[in-house]
Amino acid sequence: MPEPAEGSVLVLNARPLWVRLLFRELGRFVPTTGVIFRLGENDPPVTEFELPEAPGWSLVPIDFPIRSFGRLAALYSYWVHQRLKKRFGDLGVAVFTQPSQRCLCRHFAGTRRIYYVADDYRWGYGWYPSTVDSWERTIIDNVEHVVCVSSALAKSMVDRLHIERERVFVSASGMPESLIPDGCSSINKSPQDGILSEKRPLAGVFGTIDTRVRLDWLRGLVDALPWLNLLIVGPTAELSDDQHKDWRYLVGHARCTIVGRVDYYELFRYASSVEIGLIPLTNKGINPTSSPTRFYTQLAFGQPIVASESSLQLQEFEPLVTIAKTLSEFIQKVEELYLVDFDDHLAERRRVTARHHTWEKRAESFFRELIPQQQ
Repeated sequence: MPEPAEGSVLVLNARPLWVRLLFRELGRFVPTTGVIFRLGENDPPVTEFELPEAPGWSLVPIDFPIRSFGRLAALYSYWVHQRLKKRFGDLGVAVFTQPSQRCLCRHFAGTRRIYYVADDYRWGYGWYPSTVDSWERTIIDNVEHVVCVSSALAKSMVDRLHIERERVFVSASGMPESLIPDGCSSINKSPQDGILSEKRPLAGVFGTIDTRVRLDWLRGLVDALPWLNLLIVGPTAELSDDQHKDWRYLVGHARCTIVGRVDYYELFRYASSVEIGLIPLTNKGINPTSSPTRFYTQLAFGQPIVASESSLQLQEFEPLVTIAKTLSEFIQKVEELYLVDFDDHLAERRRVTARHHTWEKRAESFFRELIPQQQ
């Protein structure tokens, strides 16, 4: 393992789980603290109850007025910085994670500054695209490195914000190394939920069900294939009116099992239990440039994965994932796999590939490339 870096890393804001999953692993190499900005009474609490403890990592909630990162951010940024400096002292690295932190970056001059971009924030976050472009331009002028979760997002930011490509580092999503099976023959396909053992073959959809997901494709798939059973594991969020209709249909369907939200590590038990994984995402919003965590949740267990063409990152993994452009093609691909008993002879290759795409590997690369090393 490399020598520890001087100073420590402060991650602002570490509320999203997919941010914490990377930086808690960074704590193995350099002391890393994730700050949770609590901006009001409506902010839900964030705890680490669903994540195992990690050495060198801590999570600290701090209350700030909601206007600290709104239109008056420029007025509050000095006060926010002073409060953070008093709490955490001198830092080696400050990581900014959202465009709303644009005014805070300049106060960390003298500290290595990194902008970690987990999504295309122009879509789905309640900001105008032009506002996000302006805010991100300000951040880029005040940081040394930009980290994007996909090559597609990196290209988008380089093109629209005119960033030098050498300043942009790609660090995709991943999965915990400890959950990757030693071999595909050791994978458990009998989850504790007895009801699922009778519903075979079983197709799995994992992750949040919201406007990003093609529920009409799932409904069409269940209607077209009377032998197929569907397992959906994940919380529900905002849905359109048409999606509400499709969702009610799936919830009431005899061949659909809806589990709802489970803890992150529990999700993998379900992902290991299906015959095939499904990732039907829309072609709009953050999907084209995203790094679908649900893909890495499925990858290690060897089953075929059929996805829509929305995510450019998923296309980088063909043929380990099969891409469908239309609903009819989506149905056709699933049916073709059923005819070969869901064995496309790529199971072991998927498992081996997963070992190169873990949160531990992401953190090690992040540390090696972006964190100042002791001489």
